[in-house]
Amino acid sequence: VNQYDNTWNKRLMVSYMAINHLELLEKWIREELSKTKKKFVRIHESGDFLSVEYALMWERIIKDFPKIDFYFYTKMEIFPKFKAVIERIHALPNGNRCNSFLPNGGLNYGPIEYILDAYNKFHFPVCSYGMTKEEKALFGIKKNLICGKNCFICIKQEHVLIKEH
Repeated sequence: VNQYDNTWNKRLMVSYMAINHLELLEKWIREELSKTKKKFVRIHESGDFLSVEYALMWERIIKDFPKIDFYFYTKMEIFPKFKAVIERIHALPNGNRCNSFLPNGGLNYGPIEYILDAYNKFHFPVCSYGMTKEEKALFGIKKNLICGKNCFICIKQEHVLIKEH
């Protein structure tokens, strides 16, 4: 049995609902969020906004759960029909778009050499996930950072550099 079957099945179900039964998906997400004690929620562990209606659903949810900080990565903002809603979500006090694009049009992730080059150009914070001790030292990262425990870079910052993993 593949250890990822449950994750795959859940992603498949959510994708199906997002395409075919958006109102049901919104209801289900709202029910789950009303029961959670989480302070941070990442929209799309994998994937992206697949329609404007889907992005608008997330905008409504984020507005209705002000005590939860939502964050997301997206490349859909390059499409005019998505741009306005993504900017509105990012403007909410509890909605953060972690920008996938650098000011020069490059991506915010890649091999360590690429990240080091981007860091030297832009001086954006660097996510230490998946880095060796030596790689962390290149960016002055001294402590062991754990997502959501003592590291909130991608939850709060618009630009973050990430080593490909």
